[in-house]
Amino acid sequence: MTDLIFVYGSLMQSVPSAASKWLRNQATFVAKDSVAGELIDAGRYPGLLLNADAELAVQGEVHRLYDPVQGLKYLDEYEGTELEVPEYERLVCRTLQGYECWVYQYLTYQQIFPPISGGDYSTYYPTNSHHLAFINRSDASTSN
Repeated sequence: MTDLIFVYGSLMQSVPSAASKWLRNQATFVAKDSVAGELIDAGRYPGLLLNADAELAVQGEVHRLYDPVQGLKYLDEYEGTELEVPEYERLVCRTLQGYECWVYQYLTYQQIFPPISGGDYSTYYPTNSHHLAFINRSDASTSN
């Protein structure tokens, strides 16, 4: 099992959220990186659609969890993987720099969800009031 996590949304250190603060206390930043796929706007937060054949790349970060068992338990709750109808699944992927990481892929994709141009959430969220409201939540303890 890997102790690396690839994050691409509210968990990135450049996003001023309670979740990114939690991650800074629970992991060490390793590198800026990307994965092949598409980033979509799922309403209040982004969703990653992995696609190894995609010409598009989703920008994000690799972090090394201090305690992978407890860290992944928290992140599974945050991402809602245990909900009756989960929005995300946790799986292992390889980043474009070659890191083998856990990542949360979006499951409930709908055609109405627009793509996030350039695959970079850090430049997208400041322009969207729904995303800003989600990021400015004071808690990081519940699912999206």
